[in-house]
Amino acid sequence: CSNVTSPRSDVSRSTSPVPGAKVRNYMYIQTPVKDNMLVSHILYKCQRHSRVHIDVTNITVRDRPEGEDNDLKKAMDASQDGSVWKLVVTGLEVKKAIEWLEKQNARITDQLNGVVKTTSSSLTDQLMGEGGKPYTEMIIPRVVLDVVRKRFFSLKGYCFGVEVDFKHSDSKSKQFAKLTLSAELKEDMDKAMLYLNEEIEKECMAIGAPRHYIGCYDDLGFLGGVLSNEDYKLLFKGTGRGSGSPSKTIRANEDLQDSAFANSFEKKNRCSIWVQAVEDMGRVSHNRVINEANPNGPRKIYFGAPPHKIAVLWGYIQTRLADFKRGVVFMNLGANHIYQNALEEPLKRNKRPATWNYFFEFVQKTSGASVQPDPVTDNHLRIDGGDASLSELSARRVKEKVNIAKELIALQIELLRDHHIRQ
Repeated sequence: CSNVTSPRSDVSRSTSPVPGAKVRNYMYIQTPVKDNMLVSHILYKCQRHSRVHIDVTNITVRDRPEGEDNDLKKAMDASQDGSVWKLVVTGLEVKKAIEWLEKQNARITDQLNGVVKTTSSSLTDQLMGEGGKPYTEMIIPRVVLDVVRKRFFSLKGYCFGVEVDFKHSDSKSKQFAKLTLSAELKEDMDKAMLYLNEEIEKECMAIGAPRHYIGCYDDLGFLGGVLSNEDYKLLFKGTGRGSGSPSKTIRANEDLQDSAFANSFEKKNRCSIWVQAVEDMGRVSHNRVINEANPNGPRKIYFGAPPHKIAVLWGYIQTRLADFKRGVVFMNLGANHIYQNALEEPLKRNKRPATWNYFFEFVQKTSGASVQPDPVTDNHLRIDGGDASLSELSARRVKEKVNIAKELIALQIELLRDHHIRQ
């Protein structure tokens, strides 16, 4: 038999017994799978995170032992080069390491055999990896890309159970790079996202990378979800490049400063919303633009925020979009936000009975539309006149209710303004 040491085989020299007498501490893999594992550093990551040592031994046809077990017999029968490789695991978390290695063996074998998982073309499925496994993308600033590339092997090593790879950003400006993360378990994905975010933020701080006005770093964030182009335009109304002369410098992300929703959302939730600009989509090779993007294609929404908040922020986006489609209107108070507390205060402070004691109750009884502060943005009022998507008639009725409610609110704000001026 010929021995081949795995990468950094000195990570753990522990020869402690396998926990539990019935736990198998070895497995057999084919040569192409072994080569793939070595190239992608799977064995190294397994040793580091499970605190084990892995011995890799080559077994050929002439080396087949007498009384071989069934696993070896099956592996040898399936071998195309007359040999298999035995992985022997010793250390602390042997069972965990073996289970993970078996999953990687099955995944790599499927890839080598050209097995393609059937996937749907829906927008939701674009956020899932093979077989519906957790998947996400991370954008990183161009200014720290060289440092990240130098540390890439080490960074991947600490992301146990997660495949981390560079993905072409399809950006003309090349102002950002993109990483893809796929995992078997959500827990592994969460830990990897937290680790990568912390490490890349440290590099951004060390190099003095530009920051968003909220305080997070520009061009740094995780994928929240994918919107159709129609939904994107519905959600971020009023966004655009302006009517000035076109700049020679291509901006990587959309300018959302003209969107009242985006501005309020970022300030309230202490995050940044990052969407790649249509003008930036495409790939440049030898000063020639290739792979030009479809301007009407789906839009990926990234958030510059701590990883544990990404799902929550995406949930806010989906809720807001569902409200828009129902006909809910969000009234931007803007500078009149200072009167919001007054709008929510009781109208009557005495003990006389009344049919309503709050202004929003009066608005609902008068217009038929319910009004409440928007918890997502903090400076919008949510006006719900019913479901406008049922029919054209219901859409007209909802619009009438909402318009009456907006007019009453505007009149009340004028009264409050006049009252404060007189005081």
